[in-house]
Formats: sequence, structure tokens, C-alpha cells
Amino acid sequence: MTDFGKYRIELFRLLYEHPICKYPTVTEGEKEFNILILGSGYVGDASFRACLWAGVYPDSKLNITLASQNANEYKERIFSVLPALNDLTSSERISLKFVQIDDLTDDSQLSTLNFRDGQYRYVIIALGDHETNYLVGDEVKAKILESTDNTPSFLINMYDESASKENLEKVCVKDGLNYFGNSMDGIADHELMRRAQNIHFSYTSKYNQRASKKKCDEEFNELFKTQFIECEYEDYITAFVGANYNADSSLASAVGISSKLYFCSEYSEFDDESVNILMDAVN
Repeated sequence: MTDFGKYRIELFRLLYEHPICKYPTVTEGEKEFNILILGSGYVGDASFRACLWAGVYPDSKLNITLASQNANEYKERIFSVLPALNDLTSSERISLKFVQIDDLTDDSQLSTLNFRDGQYRYVIIALGDHETNYLVGDEVKAKILESTDNTPSFLINMYDESASKENLEKVCVKDGLNYFGNSMDGIADHELMRRAQNIHFSYTSKYNQRASKKKCDEEFNELFKTQFIECEYEDYITAFVGANYNADSSLASAVGISSKLYFCSEYSEFDDESVNILMDAVN
């Protein structure tokens, strides 16, 4: 699998297992989802793109802050690649900030970010190596806790592609710290993949009522191979222009539907039975 394909599926899996909507900031009844991304390399870029579509919920606001040593350059590049961001940021529901910080391991420079009142609740750190990610993760946690008298619910996700799957699972989500990466073993049998296959089959059946589930699953697996295992970063943008419904769409839908149903069960007037019925339909 290419590095970029691996990073993308890792982010899909992270957002599926730990949806952003579990970590809201609620002020006078208004919900906000405040995301901090440290790093703008392949993982940081994949994180920014994924959080854009995975962090939008009804009657709430999404705030994403990306900080890195080349944040200004990244902002210029991502707005040129995704021109629709100009329309998104003109709405009152989405706010994007790009903060240029030369050294995020420097406490004084890290402190220039807005940590007031436990502002950041969902953090993704990808600064190049796992030791740096761990070091900065501990600092971010300390600043979140120092910024408020309360103990906010937050999750700091640190990328580590060197750790074994067993070690990642042992330390997963401990005291607000989560480690993700290098967990591709078993992804083919993961619940996320099964739901994505079901969504792909459902979409295909809309246009072909005689569609075979087995054949659709095989088609999905082949699309997954093309769009994740073999896809390079340079091909990512052009690969899906004018394309048919694909593995990327099905995986994004699996993440989005599951997190939206969780949101409904926690924050809406939907009763649990209705949500469970919908979830069973997805399964």
C-alpha cells in the first residue's frame, strides 16, 4: 500500500472508531466541534480533508485549526486544490484557521495557539516521528487541562506508524491520549470495510436491482485496491474527477452515517430505538 493510501484509510478508521461528535464544546446550548491539527505533511493533509467532511453536524459549528511550520504555504495549496473551501468558509458553520509555527516542540511557540477554556477537544498530531508526536501530545494535554477549571472531554490522537498493532491497542484512549497508525492488519475484516461494502452494494442496487452482493463486494475490493493500495498522492485529486461511485465514497459514507447516527442518539430528539433501526439497516 502506498503511504498516502495508508494514511487515508488510517484516518477513516480513526474517525469511525472515535467520531468527532463525542467531543463537543457546549456554550449556552450551542455546540461547537473544535479540532486542532498539528502538521501539514501527508498525515496532516489527510486529517484536514477528512475532518472537513466528518466534522459537520446539524445545528453546530465546525472549527479547524491547522498549525505547522509551513501552514501558510499549505493554506494556499489546499485552497487552490479545493476552491469550494472559499464558499464553505463564508458560512457561519465552518471556520478554518492556519497558524504558522516554526517549532511546535517549543513550549512558548505552542502556547500561541488558543488553548483557553479547553478550546481544542479533538487533536491530531503528525509531526514526522512518533517521539515528537508523543512529546507534543503530552504538552497539548497539559495546556488543555491548565486552560479550564473543569475537566473537559477531549481526545489527542498521535500518529505512530512504528508501533505494533498490539501495543497501539494496549494504550488506546488512555487519559485522553490515543495512538493510531500501523493498524492495517485485519482492515479487510474490519466493521468499517463491511459497512462500506454494504453501502456500495446499496448504491449499485439502486440502478441494478439484479446486482449480486458477491460481485459488488468483489468490485468494491478492486476499487479499494486502486484508490487506496495503489493510489499515489499526485494521482489523488485527478483519480476521482468524473468517476463513478467508488470505494472512497463508500468508506466516507460508512464513517459519516455511523457518526451522524451516534450524534442523533446523543444530541437529538430521536429515540434510541429509531437510531438502532437505522443502524441495523446500515449493517
